[in-house]
Amino acid sequence: MDDIAPALLKNIQDTFEDLVKNDKALSRIRKRLESGKASYADAQDYAGRIAKCLQQAYSSHLSADSLPDGRMHYNIANRVLPPTLTRCGGLVSDYCVQVQESINEAAHIGIKAQTAELNSNRIEGLVDRVSEDDFEKTQWV
Repeated sequence: MDDIAPALLKNIQDTFEDLVKNDKALSRIRKRLESGKASYADAQDYAGRIAKCLQQAYSSHLSADSLPDGRMHYNIANRVLPPTLTRCGGLVSDYCVQVQESINEAAHIGIKAQTAELNSNRIEGLVDRVSEDDFEKTQWV
């Protein structure tokens, strides 16, 4: 059996990056940050749009037909989900830090914004969950 994980990961990553790059709402939200007018509501919108892009990338490349035996085997899930979820979380965390720094600066607060830690336990739990059953039965995307 061929190892589909590397190609699957690359396709998902490429699709995700294209979706993020071409998303008009994300562009508007990034411009608000660049102008110093971004708020926590913008950070929430940004997170939702980034998640939507990842969901679309997953939906474009992950299906029972694209997976061996219609299953997301653990070794595939463990090589595809953590890097893509980490990238998604990193983008959101970076945006939130920049928003907080902008707000702090505008309020003349000299406290440095903190970066959120990645919750690797949640990612591991998702990997376990999607690899437990038939892919189509698992409602994860």
